[in-house]
Amino acid sequence: YPDYYEEITNPIALNEIQTKLFASGYASLDVLKRDLNLMFDNAKIYNEPDSQIYKDANTLQKMVQEFEGKELPKSAALANGRTSQKHSNTATGGSVGLGMEDTMMKIIDSLLSSVDKNGDTMFDDFRNLVSRKDYPEYYKIIKEPMSLNTIRKRILAHRYTGWSEFERDMELIIQNARTFNEEESFIVRAALELQVGSLHVSLSLAVCPSTKHTCILETI
Repeated sequence: YPDYYEEITNPIALNEIQTKLFASGYASLDVLKRDLNLMFDNAKIYNEPDSQIYKDANTLQKMVQEFEGKELPKSAALANGRTSQKHSNTATGGSVGLGMEDTMMKIIDSLLSSVDKNGDTMFDDFRNLVSRKDYPEYYKIIKEPMSLNTIRKRILAHRYTGWSEFERDMELIIQNARTFNEEESFIVRAALELQVGSLHVSLSLAVCPSTKHTCILETI
């Protein structure tokens, strides 16, 4: 999309924001929200108002407003996730620091245990890989299946060398759902809620890093 960079003068991606957030790169919640709003505004400038991307940006932008008036902890380290020198990842590779893996696990476990206002679990459709026996056609279309439990196993196996890889797998869940299902289907709506939930948990950890309670989210 070469024309994107002609129209959007200050591009920014979600994985850039979350990587900076997890690396304690934001001095305040206002600065974080500024980057998030820039990302949403870029999406709305480049895409048509009736497009799904535009609608998604609106949904996520409204969710961010829930954090109005809150502050990042003075430590600026997510979930006590500041990585010590000996555990930090370097430009030459290696697994991410233990603090970052701990934060990744908090995000996944919170999503797996998330319930809606009625007490129903929200993301069971993405908990495990789609059954090859029940949906053989899925694997003819989707070349790289992904699930929350697959990501969880990769965290435990120290497979991630950085936040961008973690974010890539999270995004893969969303994209697979959209590739295989109709845009207006229940599963695509659930995938959007998963995307909102991931951002919600990330921001919650940033605002209240010591929280241990189960994440309770309301459906969009």
